[in-house]
Amino acid sequence: MSKLTDKLKTYQIYNNHHLLCKFGKNCDIVIEYRSFANAFPVPTGSYIYSPSHKTDPNADWYNYNKKMFPGNKKESMPLAEKWASEKYGVQEWVPSPFGGRIPKLVRDRMNTFLKKRGQDV
Repeated sequence: MSKLTDKLKTYQIYNNHHLLCKFGKNCDIVIEYRSFANAFPVPTGSYIYSPSHKTDPNADWYNYNKKMFPGNKKESMPLAEKWASEKYGVQEWVPSPFGGRIPKLVRDRMNTFLKKRGQDV
């Protein structure tokens, strides 16, 4: 992991779920890429997830109500970003310290939180 993730762990933020619970608003989401090589046996693709709501209530049971765009990262991530931007009004995406992409506003809230506690970002 990185120095940033080590700093976040001191505040009990260990992954994108915790990141959104701490710094996200009600409808904020994360886009994560999953493949058979690094995840549960679910289809390879980009998944849109929120701790506050189902991003796809009609998803197959193994997708855990996450909106999914199948394919490799290069083809599925832009489709997921476009769909999520249209659905949730996200203006700008940035990398998450835990992998995947998060709305820039979530990253900004995280940075403000860390700066107020004397942490370099």
